[in-house]
Amino acid sequence: MRHLVTDVGAVAAEPQNERPGRAGPHPGTTPAGAGIARPEDPAAPVSLSDHRARSRSGGRRAWTAVAAAVAAAAAAAALFLAQPWQDGGLTQRDQAVAIEQVLEQDGAHRETAPVAGGGTVEIVRAPSGETVVAARDLPAPEGERVYQLWTLEGDQAPRSAGLLDLDDGLALVRLSEVPPAAALAVTLEPAGGSPAPTSDPVVVLAAG
Repeated sequence: MRHLVTDVGAVAAEPQNERPGRAGPHPGTTPAGAGIARPEDPAAPVSLSDHRARSRSGGRRAWTAVAAAVAAAAAAAALFLAQPWQDGGLTQRDQAVAIEQVLEQDGAHRETAPVAGGGTVEIVRAPSGETVVAARDLPAPEGERVYQLWTLEGDQAPRSAGLLDLDDGLALVRLSEVPPAAALAVTLEPAGGSPAPTSDPVVVLAAG
C-alpha cells in the first residue's frame, strides 16, 4: 500500500488527455474542465489574499501566521482514510472508484480546476465531511519540492492535509472530516512538507 509522508497526506483531479496503458475514467465521471472551481480566471493561480478577500471583508492574516502549527499537524492525521490502491501503483480506475464511493452519498458534489504549471485537481465532497482529492497529469516538482494539500477556513491558520504522493502524474487522497466551510489549496513546499505554507497556491478549490 502506498503511504504518505509523516504528518502530511496527498491529493488528486481529472485528466485533460487519456494516458496510454491506464484505465479510462469511470463512466459518468465529469470530463476535465467541467465543473471548474470558482476563481474568475481559472487558468491563473489564486493567491491566498484573493481567496480570503472573496470570503471575508476584514483584514487577513499572512500565510506565516501559524499559531497552531503543531496542533494542525496532529489534527491532519485524523483526516485520513485508508487508501484503496496496492503496491501495483495508483491508476485512474482507483481514482474513479474512490470518487464514486463519495458521490453515492446524498448531497455529495464535485469540482475540477486546473493547476498552475499543468494538470488538474478534482475534489468530491459529501456533507459528512468525507472528501476525495484526485490529481491528474501533474508535472514533477522541480528541485527538492513537493505538492502539499491544505484546508483553509476563515481566518484560521492553514491546516496541512498531507502531501500529494505522485505516481506518474497521479495522486489520490481520501479525507474523513473536512469542515463544510473549508476551502482546499495546494502549494509547492520543501521536501518533507512544511508546518505552514511558504508559497502561493497553485490551485484553490472553494468551500463546499
